[in-house]
Amino acid sequence: MKEENKSITERIYRNLIVGDSIKKQALITGEFNILASLTILLVDFPFSKNMAFIALAASLPYFVFYIFYEKIPEKYFIFLTSLMSFFAFFILFFVIHLSGGITSPFIFLYFCVYVFENMGGITGKYSLYFGVSSYLSAVMLEFFGIIPSANQAAKAIYSSPSTTFIISLSTISFMATVSYSTRLIYENVKNKLSEEVKEREGLLLKYSHLEKQANLGLISHKVIHDMRTPLTLIKNYIIMARKSDDIRNDEKKFLAIQNSIDKLSESMEAIISYVRKGQDYNTRITDICDAVEKTITVIKFYSSKVKYEISYENIQNRKAYFNPNEFYTVIFNLLKNAIDALEGSDLKEKNVKIKCYQKENFLFAEIFNNGPVFPKNMLGLAFKESFTTKKDGSGLGLMIVRDLCDQNDAEVKIENKGEKYGVLVTLKLKKIGD
Repeated sequence: MKEENKSITERIYRNLIVGDSIKKQALITGEFNILASLTILLVDFPFSKNMAFIALAASLPYFVFYIFYEKIPEKYFIFLTSLMSFFAFFILFFVIHLSGGITSPFIFLYFCVYVFENMGGITGKYSLYFGVSSYLSAVMLEFFGIIPSANQAAKAIYSSPSTTFIISLSTISFMATVSYSTRLIYENVKNKLSEEVKEREGLLLKYSHLEKQANLGLISHKVIHDMRTPLTLIKNYIIMARKSDDIRNDEKKFLAIQNSIDKLSESMEAIISYVRKGQDYNTRITDICDAVEKTITVIKFYSSKVKYEISYENIQNRKAYFNPNEFYTVIFNLLKNAIDALEGSDLKEKNVKIKCYQKENFLFAEIFNNGPVFPKNMLGLAFKESFTTKKDGSGLGLMIVRDLCDQNDAEVKIENKGEKYGVLVTLKLKKIGD
């Protein structure tokens, strides 16, 4: 269970915090390497021209990572991004050597790697060791003369072991400090996310229960409603038939049939009682703003690509006449429908905007998404039974919304706000007196 929560936390961190930043970082790094390569070749650069070919070779893995980023499986994400860091340290060994060794102006690139990898949630304990090894290898090999140093200032420093030791130790200390501090920031964010995951899981279970309960309730009511009418007709017919003199000899049979019908009616009422169990139908006061905010906290779990915006206008009293559990179900279904519509589109920006406001004796909650509009010939059927625009849809979502609104004396309407994109759903609720 802990591993599962850890996986969920890392996934949420990647989706909500990191997002596409690592992907963009890989692209920028690749472009930077190409630019550096061209600069070294075309400009009178003070360092070895071999750095140009190293920079060019270094750009290739980053472009590959950028191209295939979306296809990287979740379980390999940390491993591959860690591999990119190790590759960067390997390249930096040559960069440091060719640009002055211990006096290289590119030592800051080590710090950049540590910052970027911690931003991406890469906290492998070997990363610091590998970076330090990369730096020390370049410095020590030059210090002992195993590989020649072409920089006069570096040679002067290498001639003094104590100076070499102090500079190397200072650089390594800075590496460790940057790595440790950025890791602390990451751990702090991850811990907060872990707490949010637990909270979301609890809310998700609650909403899932409410949604299933609402579905079961509506289906039960529909089945019972459809059965009750013919049963009533049969029962009345039997009562009339028993009064007839022609069938008094069969009265016991008719009485048995009537008793069976009574038992069936009792069973149907028991189903309704079971469905209603645990729901407080006497409570009809809902803080609509609080309900919307809590629902968005849960609904964000379904998609990280959708951006949410909430606004409140002219609301002195946020409470409306609506059963709280049923209002949560209504908002959840409407937001889930909006997300499904956006996820099925090819829009680059996917937005859901919720606005709550007060007008006279009513409270309004508007849910707008910039997804595809409803076909005009289907707009009037949106709240009808079994209507759906999804391939695997049940057609119950909006029907549940409609029925729950009817039960709470509220109104709901849906309209297109553009020719191709933009759908607005408006809830109108009775405000509780100030």
